[in-house]
Amino acid sequence: MTIPYLKSSELIELLQSNGYEIVSDEFWEKHNRIIFKKDGETFPLQYEQVYYYPFVIKICSMLGIDPPEECKKCHEQWLSQKNK
Repeated sequence: MTIPYLKSSELIELLQSNGYEIVSDEFWEKHNRIIFKKDGETFPLQYEQVYYYPFVIKICSMLGIDPPEECKKCHEQWLSQKNK
C-alpha cells in the first residue's frame, strides 16, 4: 500500500485554488516557511518536499477546505481501523 501524499507544489496549488495567496517574503523563505493569506487571515506553512496525508487532512480541516479524495479515503480507513 502506498501512503498518499502531496508534493509541495500540489499542496500550494490546492491552497491557491481555494483562495489563498502566497504573501511570504525573502525573510520567511530563508527560514523555510511559506506564508499564505486569505480574507485578512495569514498562516505559516513549513516548506517540505512532500506532505503526507495526515498533515494534508489536518491543514485542510483547520482551513475548512476539502482534502484531496485519496487523502480523505485513506484517513477514513485509518479511523475505521482505529475505532475497531
